[in-house]
Amino acid sequence: HNVHLPKEAGYFRLEPGTHLKPHTGPANWHLYCHLGLIVPSGPQLMVGGTEYSWQEGKAICFDDSYIHEAWHNGTEDRYVLLVTLWHPDLGE
Repeated sequence: HNVHLPKEAGYFRLEPGTHLKPHTGPANWHLYCHLGLIVPSGPQLMVGGTEYSWQEGKAICFDDSYIHEAWHNGTEDRYVLLVTLWHPDLGE
């Protein structure tokens, strides 16, 4: 595989009232990057005990082998572009 290329990408919506319960990915081979596209107030992300807020035009990248969860206490849908990258520490 080529660690310089994205593995996959897609648009993801988080609806108000949603709670994605704490979970982990199966291994630490990937980094997940969320680019905020439409980000109203209310949605939050927690990764490894640290809380993050999405911002339009800003990216949040994390290793999904850490426990993470997301919730949305706002009133409008949140949209991000999700890009999954091979972890750069894998090497060539």
